[in-house]
Parts: sequence; C-alpha cells; structure tokens
Amino acid sequence: MLYQLPTELRGQLTRPLGCHFIGSPAQTLPHLIKWINANISEFNQNPPLVISCVGDIISNTFVENEVLLHFVKYAFIDGGTQRDSDIDIHCPASFLQISYHNPAGYINEEIFEFIKKTQGDSNQYLVSIEGEEDLLVIPLILNLSKGMVFYGQPPVTDLQPPIPAGCVGLLITPHLKTQIQRLFDQFHVISE
Repeated sequence: MLYQLPTELRGQLTRPLGCHFIGSPAQTLPHLIKWINANISEFNQNPPLVISCVGDIISNTFVENEVLLHFVKYAFIDGGTQRDSDIDIHCPASFLQISYHNPAGYINEEIFEFIKKTQGDSNQYLVSIEGEEDLLVIPLILNLSKGMVFYGQPPVTDLQPPIPAGCVGLLITPHLKTQIQRLFDQFHVISE
C-alpha cells in the first residue's frame, strides 16, 4: 500500500517543519551540534539519543562526523540531491544496508513497518531508496517515541520570502507528532 501526498499539501511540506539551519554542510554543522546539545536534556540515558537523517547530504554529514555517527539510527538516501554535488555515502561496515522502493510524492507502507520493527534494536541502518526519500520524515516522526530527525532543505525560490538551502532539525515531541498526524491523515491511500 502507498500513501499519496495530496497536491494541496505540497506547499505546506515545502516549508521547514522545524529549526532551519541555512547554508552548506560545513556552515551548518557547528550550529547543528549546538542545537543538539541545547536539546539533549530531552533525553536521559535510557533510551539514548536517536538521530534519524533523511537526504543524501545530511546523512553524509552525520556519518562522516565521528561524534554524531554514533547517534545515527537511520540514514535514508536516494542517490540524488538538488545541490550541485555528487554524494557518496561512506557508512561504516557496522551499518546494515537495506533498500526500498518509494515513488516521488508517496510513502510506501513498508517504510512504516520497517521503522516499527527496527526502532528498538541496537542496529544502525543505511536505507537506500529507489525513488524519493523526501517524505520519509513523516513515518520517522509518527513511529519513533523520541529522538531527533534531520533532513535536507532544498532551496525554494517561488515562495515569498524564498527559502534558502540548508538543513532542518526536528525534536520529536507529542505536539510535533499531532501536527504531522493531522497532515498524514489527509494523504490518499493507494492500493498497489
């Protein structure tokens, strides 16, 4: 089963859903780390901080950082980026690699099941998506009880004011879950 993003919600999901860090990975990384440290009090040692990344550039930024790497549970990539660079993700061998088909503008129900099934284990996952990974922030927020989600923000020039490229950080909270559930409830269910 697939969940299709309605056309009328596209504009709403184009805007950053959380804290928007503007700039290149090198420019945003110090700010990301500062934001993580400022919000780390939301977590105690049990469960430990869990970070999920959606997007090739942001996933690569996190797995290349020796400190952040240890907190990454999921890194979702699709092999494409809207920035002018080729990204090769070099995850450590400890990351389990898995792949799913997920068409642009949809969320494959299998992604929900995968997150539900794996969220409590001690593995780290590099999830390669055939299609597009942009909407996979939604199943992460709805399925994870706690954690942080980071995703790449492409530039959007047809809005006023324009949205510059960067990264968005989200702290999973009951309020965010409610907000995202309201959006997700408007998706269309498509049988395969």
